[in-house]
Amino acid sequence: MAGLNCEPGEEHPNDNPSDATIAGGLAHEHSESVTDPELTAWYDVKGDEVADKCRTFKQATEFGEPLGKAPDGANYNQVINGDLYWYQQEWSNEAGGCEQRSAQPPTVTKVTPKSGPTTGKTVVTVTGSNFAAPATVRFNGNLATEVTVKSSKSISAVSPPGAAGIVDVTVTTSTGSSPITKKDHFTYKTAK
Repeated sequence: MAGLNCEPGEEHPNDNPSDATIAGGLAHEHSESVTDPELTAWYDVKGDEVADKCRTFKQATEFGEPLGKAPDGANYNQVINGDLYWYQQEWSNEAGGCEQRSAQPPTVTKVTPKSGPTTGKTVVTVTGSNFAAPATVRFNGNLATEVTVKSSKSISAVSPPGAAGIVDVTVTTSTGSSPITKKDHFTYKTAK
């Protein structure tokens, strides 16, 4: 059975099709009821309610840009309590269009120092934007330890062990994961 927000045959971020049906349906109807608590309905000039304005059956307008890919390859655009979801966007009068979330996902613009030993244990400062606790920091998918959100622009973390070479450092918060860029690189070096 396809969920409200997934098409037949699509992967589901939590490997559970009912997530999309239940949670996606609730999000859609909740948005409409919040804007219409007396059930007299907020309608636009075409007769669409607030959530219906973004129910287009086209990924770009219905779901927006994915924050990333779940381990099973499914897109996700929400991270709630560490679980990944693929939710429909909702209309925003303020934005004048469909939006997925008010808060933006984190971005990484600098990693200092840029290298450390393959044994890990390097204290790294991650600079960027939209950081908030709780946050996780990953080095090529491996979890860092001792993660401390110092501000919305700075996080410190201790690197995990890793294979020699360049890896991406990503930050995940409740609003999503940072996109991979050349600025998030950290190089593991073999001790001589």
